[in-house]
Parts: sequence; structure tokens; C-alpha cells
Amino acid sequence: MRISGSTKALSTLLLLAAGALACRLSPSVPQAVTPSSLPPGGQTTTAPQTTRPSTPTPLPPSTHSPTPTAEPTPTLPPVVTIEPMPAPLTLKGPAVLYSGISFAVDPAVGSEVFMRTEPGSRAYVEFFFAPEGYCRDVGCMTIYPVESYREGVRFGADVIDGLHSAVETKSEDYFPAVMAHVLLRAKTRHLRFQNGAGIRAVVMKGQNTVYANNESVVYEFHGLTDDGRYYVAATFPIDAPMLLSACCDPAENTNEAAIPVPEGRDGDGAEAGAVIREYNREAQRQLDALDGSGFTPDLTLLDELVRSLLIAPTEPGPVARGSRGTLQVDIDYRGTWYRETFSYTRQAEHVAHFVLVVPESQVDRATANQVFSSIDFSTAPGTLSTREGREAFAWALAYVNHAPEGCFRGQFEPGTYYVAAAFVAAPLSREEAGQPDDATLYAGMTGGGASTDYWRIEIEPGENFLTLSLTDRDGWACPWLHVYNGHSFEKWTEILRNVRGKENEQTEISPIGPVEIVDGAITLMVAEEKDEVTFIDELYVIVEGIEVRAEAITRAAGRVAERDQDYLIIPSGESYVFRFRLPDALTGRDRAAVSVVVSGFYVPLEACDPSVESDDEPSCRRGGARSMGD
Repeated sequence: MRISGSTKALSTLLLLAAGALACRLSPSVPQAVTPSSLPPGGQTTTAPQTTRPSTPTPLPPSTHSPTPTAEPTPTLPPVVTIEPMPAPLTLKGPAVLYSGISFAVDPAVGSEVFMRTEPGSRAYVEFFFAPEGYCRDVGCMTIYPVESYREGVRFGADVIDGLHSAVETKSEDYFPAVMAHVLLRAKTRHLRFQNGAGIRAVVMKGQNTVYANNESVVYEFHGLTDDGRYYVAATFPIDAPMLLSACCDPAENTNEAAIPVPEGRDGDGAEAGAVIREYNREAQRQLDALDGSGFTPDLTLLDELVRSLLIAPTEPGPVARGSRGTLQVDIDYRGTWYRETFSYTRQAEHVAHFVLVVPESQVDRATANQVFSSIDFSTAPGTLSTREGREAFAWALAYVNHAPEGCFRGQFEPGTYYVAAAFVAAPLSREEAGQPDDATLYAGMTGGGASTDYWRIEIEPGENFLTLSLTDRDGWACPWLHVYNGHSFEKWTEILRNVRGKENEQTEISPIGPVEIVDGAITLMVAEEKDEVTFIDELYVIVEGIEVRAEAITRAAGRVAERDQDYLIIPSGESYVFRFRLPDALTGRDRAAVSVVVSGFYVPLEACDPSVESDDEPSCRRGGARSMGD
């Protein structure tokens, strides 16, 4: 592997670690593809699927003795060569990234995902949740190029057109079924994933009418990407407490809680069919009334898997695995600030690490700081999304990999890539985060560090190792936001995270949760605590959906009243206080949900020239005083 500093790289240090690497895994680990813990995703008798070629039946021996001159010798059919099934490629959860497809998997659904594509399949990629077995038994998710599915699968065009119409109109009248009937459908719901939308349901499909049972009823999702290029079909086995345990013979049922099968089920065909259909209507009513947590697994976990899905292929299709290079990255934080402020360690429960690996063909779409500053890290690990107003950078989530304890290992096609790293830290307790005991700590994320720029690397076949070192000069910007609680200012969160330089200036919306209302107002302090200068163009809050501007009682409040390029400049060590008087509609409230909206950027002190002042490059002159009355 060849590594070189990008012309964009200003502060990140990359060290080769070919000898001793802190998180190096054994070279004997086979086919380990993206073992990230980040940010999850059929085939029943009815879901779209490919089938393996059957073993050809040998011809029976001939009993005919042909006349040498009368008839030609029969021509035997050509020998059929059966292509062996490729060994599945194992990907580790709870987050999976393969060839531009990413999704998060809850351990209750599976800890490993197996990628395999059967011979002759029209799929782009197929994921299974066990090394072998049918979708309805083990769970699977298949992604097809729309045109391949439309043109190559019987009735494929009907499926794509019907699904597109249902998504556009939010209709629940249509649900895809190929070469089968929908015998039962419950819990129908529209879902969005990272770059698309579709419809899910608890369904039973087939050619023959059978009693609803846990062997046949499955969770299915069908969706299309927003650009119309890819179709996804996912199937997962589920159990419901009121369904028969056996598929075809109610006498084999072992579930005592199942809906009783009525008497008279052994009548003639028409009579028996009517009995079964009425039974299934009752099963559907009970399934619709059942909470998602009443299923096994919980429907919420499957919905979350679907929502986390991002389909952004980086190549025409899966490539031969023999030519891939394995990239292993060790994140080495060498600073002290986050150790002192957050008790940072690589193994800490409240710290998460990420590695961004972008192919050269995509790198001009966004800088590293644009990518990291656009991510909403406040969701649970494995379900990253973009921050409000930054959806244009959602494509980059496919290249963000979770790095447990600062270690990442993934396989890539050899070539040129650009790499950066980040970590985020939450408050040291859920109480500090204002979250319940069962919440993920990242929901209270307040700070972290990140590469501001990329480093360019060449991934070659075989093992490739590198270390990404971060210092206190890297990472999220201060200022810090403090909230007044009636007695003192509480340190709350960082704002303008990783927005370095005027060229990256942006508007950031930061939900900060319920905060104290003191004397009918919310009071915030913005403090610059690092060796950098912050430039704020506009600052206001949204309280319970109502936009509230700072009281114009200070010069600083006037400087941030609107976006006019007249920046409030906050040098290192300075702070400003802003009071937001609440409207009458919120009178009497003690606490309120608040989002802070801020436009601006920051500049490290070493890059800040006080002698320069122009419309394009504001000066680093000192800001205002600390008090509310300046």
C-alpha cells in the first residue's frame, strides 16, 4: 500500500504500521469484510428469488436398434455443466458495508451476514442471515438493478410499476407477489430507508390455501431507491403467538395458544376453502391488533434494519474476491483535551470511532469535514443518518465505517482511496445526557474529534495497514454551548462541529433536548475554549416548533440577528451570553424542547491572520465582552 499526504491534508498524521499495529487482526481471518459496528439491512415461496440449476436427469438406456442406413443416429443433448455454488462471504454485524451497500443489524436478528450470489442470478447482491437456507427460514435481503429485474424476471415489470405507484401515492392496496397469491396480509406500513422508500407487511403467500401458521407467515419489505435504479426485497421469518406451529396439517400443531381450528374443516374442497379463508381473516385481524413487540423478532428491529439501509453501489457489480485488498486502520488519539473532558479511552462505552474510506471517483463530492459535520451521530450506533438540512451528503454514509475501540478492517478493490477518521463522545452518564436508563449513550453526544482533511492512499492486493493519528488540533470546533439552569451555566454540547474555514461555512441545526425556562426565557452562553477563532453569522433557537430570536440587549445579539456576513467573532477564551424571551404561547412552562440554529465556521489560531480582513476572509480581531450587557 502506498500512502501520501493529500494537498488537502493540513493536520492529520498517517503512520504506516506494518510491524506492530494496536488493532491488527490475525492474517488468517478469512474474507473479513468490513467488521464495522457502526452505523444494519426474499425469498419465500413468493418473494423474488433465483433458483439453483437442478441436476440433469440421465437419459434412459435405448431399447431401439436402429437400421444402419434407414435413420440417422439420434443426437444426444449437450452435457450440462453445473456451476458450483460459491462459498458465502461472511460480514460481521451489527453494521454491514459491502460494495456500496450498508445497513445495521440488531444482534437479535443476527450477528453475521452472508453475501452470496447464485449462478445466473440477476441480483446485484444477496445477503442472507445464515450460511445456507431459504429466505423464509433464515432471512435474506436481495438488491436488484431495476432494469435487470424488470426485463429479466417474469412479471418483473408489473412488480416495479406497482411498487412505484404504491410508494408515490402511499397506497396500501398493492403488495408485490410473483407467481403466488397473497393469502394473508397484516401490519402493512410504508417505510423510508436512507435513500429510498417502500412498503412492508406481515404476509403469507402461496398457490394453495392453508391455515395461517408460523412456518409460512413472514415479514416482507419491498422498496425502490429514490433515483429509481435499484429494487430491494427483504424477507425475514417471524413467529406470532396466536399462529399454528405447523405449515400444512393443523393436527401437527404444538402451539396451545394458537387460534383454534374450527370443526368441519374436512368438508369438500369449496367448503374447506371457505373455512380456511375465514380462519385466516381472523388471524389477520389478530395480527393487526398485535403490538410489534409481540412478534419474534420484534417488528421494530426489522423496521430499523430496513430504515438503516443505504444503496449506493460503487461499481457495476460484485467483483472477484481474490483480487481484493484488506485495509486495516488504527485510530490513535494523541491529545489530552478529550481525555480530561470526557475520560476518553479507546474502550470507553461512551466513545465511538469511525473511519471514512472514499474511492477516488467520489472524493470531489465532499471534503472530510463536510462529511463528518453532516452526520447525525446522536442516533444509536449502526443507524447513522444526516443532520437536518444536510441531506445532500447522505450518499457519503455508505463510506463511513464503525471502528470498534478505534480499529477498522475492511476489504476493497485495489485502487486509490481517501481516508479520514473521527470519534464522538457522549456525557459520562445517561443522567448527564438527559436520557432514560435504557437509552444509547450516543443520544447525548456532545463532542469528539475528526480528521479535517483526507489522506490519499493506494490499496493493493493483500494486507494493508495504517494508523490515523488525531491530536487536539483535529476535530470538532468549539465553541461550546452552555445552558443556564437558574443557578449556573451547564456545559451542554459543541456547535459548528468540524466546520473549518470560511469555504465550509454552513447552517447547523442542533436539537439540545428539554432545557430549563428561567423567568420566562432560555439563556445560552457560547464559549470558545480551544485554540481557534469562531465566526458566527446568525444564531437563534426553535422552541417547541416556534422560532425565537435573541433579545437585542447586547451588541453581540445584534451581530447574530440575521445572515448578513457581519460576523460575531469569538476568539479563544472568550464567551457571549444570549437570552431568548419566550412567546406567550409557552407561558407557564418550566422546560421546553429546544433546537439551536447557528450559521458560521471556525479557523484554527495557526491559520488565522489578524492582519487580513476582507469580504472573503474575515479578520481574527478580538470579539466582544463576556457579559450580557456589552
